[in-house]
Amino acid sequence: MQTPRIYCSEPIGTDTLVSLPAEPARHLVRVLRMGVGDRLTLFDGNGGEFEASIASADKRSVSVAIHAHQDVERESPLTLNLLQAVAKGDNADWVVQKAVELGVASIQPMLTERTVVRLSSERAAKRHLHWLGIIAGACEQCGRNQPPILYPTRSLPELLQDRPPDRDGFILTPDGAPRLDQSNLSPTALDLVIGPEGGFSAQEVEMAVAAGLNPLQLGPRILRTETATVAAVTAVQFRWGDLAR
Repeated sequence: MQTPRIYCSEPIGTDTLVSLPAEPARHLVRVLRMGVGDRLTLFDGNGGEFEASIASADKRSVSVAIHAHQDVERESPLTLNLLQAVAKGDNADWVVQKAVELGVASIQPMLTERTVVRLSSERAAKRHLHWLGIIAGACEQCGRNQPPILYPTRSLPELLQDRPPDRDGFILTPDGAPRLDQSNLSPTALDLVIGPEGGFSAQEVEMAVAAGLNPLQLGPRILRTETATVAAVTAVQFRWGDLAR
């Protein structure tokens, strides 16, 4: 069995005992049937990961002994900031999960003119906590030790107003925009702006271009928003990130 990886939100130190949160503790004991002495890996988001073993376990709690620290990272050399219109239903969760697996550095949920989902402040806060859990689980699965930053949900005009105009970035649009292979950029950091199910309005694209974003099309077919996210992140990571290395 592959060594389980667990994210801990509190800082971890070597030669210490850590009590795991209820959900990962339940998963280790009840699902994976692990017990005292079994090995696992912990990470706290502050760099690297820790070799650990279960010191004590019962149905309610698991205590873990922290051993050596391993200075290993699996981050892309491209600092990719995903500005993603909130998709409807479970698609939003799926997009967050896949973006983490593909190595984005940050995720900015976004509301646009044609965004189907409308979030009150209370609902947005609940979604934020929910997505943080998805990010942690995706990092555990894919081997990342530094969870991407998740920003609070904001509107596209607010984000464009605050965006530094000299930062490289793309806004996806199918309307006659250049393709990725026609770009002469060589970025180390990049904003990738992806719209909702109905796409961006012409006014939004104009605003984005005025804010310094480059229009980009992925190909001749119209993609669903969740498909466009995976395709675009994969493409830029292949060209400037670590998927081709």
